[in-house]
Amino acid sequence: QVRTGSELDVMAGRCFPLPSHLSTATHASILWTCTSTLLVKKVCHEGHRRRWSDFLLDSSKQLFGTAWAYLLSKSVEGCETYWAGVMAETTIGTLIEYLLLAILSRLFERGTENARAFRTGEYHDGAGAFVRGMFLVQLVLWLTCITLMKCLVPLVMPPYVAISFVFVGMWSWSPTLELLFVTLFTPCGMYALQVWVTDDFIKKGGAPGFVWRISKRILPKAIVELAEEALLGYNQPLLSESGSDAPAAAVAASSSAASQGAPPAPAVAAVPDPGQGSATANGRAAEEEEARKVNNLREVLSQREADLKGLQQHLERVISAEDATQQRLAEQLAAAGEVVHQEGADPEVANAGLTLSS
Repeated sequence: QVRTGSELDVMAGRCFPLPSHLSTATHASILWTCTSTLLVKKVCHEGHRRRWSDFLLDSSKQLFGTAWAYLLSKSVEGCETYWAGVMAETTIGTLIEYLLLAILSRLFERGTENARAFRTGEYHDGAGAFVRGMFLVQLVLWLTCITLMKCLVPLVMPPYVAISFVFVGMWSWSPTLELLFVTLFTPCGMYALQVWVTDDFIKKGGAPGFVWRISKRILPKAIVELAEEALLGYNQPLLSESGSDAPAAAVAASSSAASQGAPPAPAVAAVPDPGQGSATANGRAAEEEEARKVNNLREVLSQREADLKGLQQHLERVISAEDATQQRLAEQLAAAGEVVHQEGADPEVANAGLTLSS
């Protein structure tokens, strides 16, 4: 049996580089699959819960991130290495991106005055106007997370490479199927899953969903506790208001006592309330839920307003058509009255026709 050169390369474990037309076709297939996945999620799963403008902005961040990740990727030749890289980036890499996005967003919220700009999915100011700077800030933050993920994934690659020999080896009897499995089927399926999960936490008020629940069963307990501690206080300020005001009040009281000649009172350190963090988190969650309900109500009202406008326009068209019909009927009656009058018919009939026309 005579085999082509590409088949010999695959049998030798070299899936790459692909010919230019095959490479373009595989990349186009992956892009089409991911785009279709996001559209199906928006139309069938979310409906009107998220505006199309916000959905397009969230998806554009993923699109720029995909292009950036492609530029950062280094070329590989082994089928097993490529398959392991795809699996690592779409599983543990997605979890790393989520953790980095949550932690970096929290740090920047604490360290800047404009905390709203670093809340993922927030692209509008208090008045509801789109702010381009907020989108660009979140885009740069997301590209930073992808860059750090690309640096960390090689550290966890060895287990994936070991597993890849089992899964890729199942197709070794057919070089063509092996090539399709490594370069098309696996990337399309796994990247589609990745964009779905990423969209869950990159949008406004998003959460990692089932991926984090599965990861909690896999990761060590210490890492899970550390991550949850960092993520539960996602919007919590660096110092609580009572904690930050107590030292200032102690200093003011000390200065006042010193000015009056009295010995300064000893400064009492503020004792943090252990239940304050959970209460703040619960209150924040309630506020976010109320905000989501208000947004949903606004969308429903907007839809009803659009329906009422459409009904009003339809009634106006019907009334205009009815007026035009009455006008034509009046003109016909007037013409008939004139004809009868000219032919010398009964004057009462002609007058009746003119009266009807008027």
